[in-house]
Amino acid sequence: MAALALSAIVIQPTFFISSAQAVDYQSDTVLDLNGTSQYGAAGNSTALRTFNALSIEAWVMPQTACVGNIIAKLNDYALYCTAGELNYALGGTSNWVGVSTSIVLPANEWHHIALTRAASTNIVNIYLDGALLYRGTADGAGTGSIKSSTGTFLNVGARAQSATFFNGLVDEVRIFNAVRSESQILSDMHTWGNLGLASVVGYYDFNDISGATVLNKSLSPDANSNLTLTGSPANPAVESTASTGDTRIVTFPRTYLNSDGGWALTPGVFSFRTLVIAGGGGGGNDEGGGGGAGGFIESATVNWNYSNLLTIKVGQGGHGSIGNTSNNATDLTLPGENGQNSQLANIVAIGGGGGGSSNNVDNDPNRAGRSGGSGGGGAGESYLGRSPGSGTTGQGFSGGSGVANSIGGGGGGAGEAGSTDGNGAGGDGKISTITGSSVTYAGGGGGGFGNTSGGVAVAGGAGGGGTGGDVNSANTAGTANTGGGGGGGCGNVACGPAGVSYSGASGGSGVIIIRFTVDSVAPTFTNANSIAIDENLQSNTLILALQVSESSTLSLSGGSDVALFVLTTIDSDTANLRINFSPDFEAPQDVGNNNVYNIVVTALDVANNSTSQNIAVTVLNLNESSTLSDVVLSGTPYKGLPVTISVQSNNAGKAKFLINGKRIPNCQSRATSGTYPNFLITCLWKPTLNNYQNLQIEFSSSDSTFSSIKSPISRIFVYKRSTKR
Repeated sequence: MAALALSAIVIQPTFFISSAQAVDYQSDTVLDLNGTSQYGAAGNSTALRTFNALSIEAWVMPQTACVGNIIAKLNDYALYCTAGELNYALGGTSNWVGVSTSIVLPANEWHHIALTRAASTNIVNIYLDGALLYRGTADGAGTGSIKSSTGTFLNVGARAQSATFFNGLVDEVRIFNAVRSESQILSDMHTWGNLGLASVVGYYDFNDISGATVLNKSLSPDANSNLTLTGSPANPAVESTASTGDTRIVTFPRTYLNSDGGWALTPGVFSFRTLVIAGGGGGGNDEGGGGGAGGFIESATVNWNYSNLLTIKVGQGGHGSIGNTSNNATDLTLPGENGQNSQLANIVAIGGGGGGSSNNVDNDPNRAGRSGGSGGGGAGESYLGRSPGSGTTGQGFSGGSGVANSIGGGGGGAGEAGSTDGNGAGGDGKISTITGSSVTYAGGGGGGFGNTSGGVAVAGGAGGGGTGGDVNSANTAGTANTGGGGGGGCGNVACGPAGVSYSGASGGSGVIIIRFTVDSVAPTFTNANSIAIDENLQSNTLILALQVSESSTLSLSGGSDVALFVLTTIDSDTANLRINFSPDFEAPQDVGNNNVYNIVVTALDVANNSTSQNIAVTVLNLNESSTLSDVVLSGTPYKGLPVTISVQSNNAGKAKFLINGKRIPNCQSRATSGTYPNFLITCLWKPTLNNYQNLQIEFSSSDSTFSSIKSPISRIFVYKRSTKR
């Protein structure tokens, strides 16, 4: 019966928004490398060293100015950083040399990077946050196959297991033996898994590291393609959680990626307060408009069932429009890119609109700011067509118009339109106290002066809006995780996402924050903690209805007599305690042998708060009838010879033996011997008469709950003695 202690009854919710059973969902965790000694390395895998076409993807967050190898296989292929900038290298018919892209990977910001090289082409494309930012040569590979070295191994966070370590976070590493398009990469960055593609030959999500092993989760992983970790790197969650008392504040700086498809809510939560900010728009080039802020949606109370997984998609900022460049990675006439949408379950914040670019053509549509969560500012300068983009109702405001012969319009903010505070000024964002402090989010980017002489950089709006550039000063990007818009274009100085003059700056990434108060109050029992029951009840009799104050799981968790009881349920909020034996007061089965049975019942609510109740079950002694068995003689009775009369009773007491209504000498008060329920009473009788005699026994119990009793008369034939004395 010990297994009964593990049985559980689920009492369904009465007022929680959640069900009573928690589910073990997978987390989204990342690889945290220290930059000095930690890395992961695969073995001599054929699939990871045989390429003509190649694509590499990863999420990265440098924790200092970016330096070191992110993904590298010595002599074959590498994505790495030098002095804060992203570089790549490919070996082939010639040794690799390495190529600088001038793309800056800022410290402490999540960004998605990707490299593609089509088969037999001397072209490499580099993507940042799903957008093509650089196009260059295939380095030493040229138009041939990428070098396939058998003596070197794939490293994450190092090269050749010994040099130029990466200091930062790495996640969602994918390696393809095919080329991914821009639209595919944009989708990949917000999608977990091997995508069901045989072309994915290496996929490492770092979500379920076992010891020092990171599984290659491709469809058909090659032998030796798992990563072995060196230096015991940490494996933190993507999200951060702050706790103050019962309040939890969970911040998602990046899309949440796991096999379950979302984030599982904390059990035992009644309602949530949420903030969803989309990515800010990129600034336009030259006298370009500032990028609009990402859409701002704050909800005071949101109800969800915690057993449902919540989609967590955090939009990255849109890239600023590239200025003078010869790498053909982008069309110079385009405005800044819109920021990416952010999504929390069914709540969608719209990415900020890109700022218009200062193309030297009247009414060129790309001079106008784009619409978005908040609108991008229109381009300035002397050409016509300076209109701003519109904001999304309830999420942000429109951008500001560009100024003739001057600055681009400010990007709209969540709190006001662009240029409200002056020509080119980014619109201010909105204040939220969801974190417990007043923080401003979603400010618009300042407009750019570009190469207009005499202009002075204009600040972005409060809430992470980037500063616009001028002829002597670079612009700044929107602040990460605020949804701030990027500043408009600079002059003839390095600026923007690729360090190219006249470029607009990129928008800041969005953020999702969920604030809730957890249930820290344990359930309480409303039933009594002691009961009395009659003896002789049948097994499986209901003896107590157990009730608790909230939705809970009840279980028999202990007590010296727990094996003698079971829990059952009859409706949604009542569990019944039943006996698993037939209690007998005269034959107690409790450990103390005193007819008090002790058990412990535990109630566990959905927030894992628990309380236990000790219950004492006392068995009562009922009035019962005494019984006597048939008389047994030790032998044939003869006149004058002694014979023993025996009879059994069901309880202790004394008996009087009568022959023909008269007491038998020495048998007037015979005490019982034995144990319940089998007691023996004897009388040594020496008959004085022969022929039939009437024997009767009168029994008096020593237990007041048992009745006295007279036996039926037994007729006993006494024989004459055949021997002489």
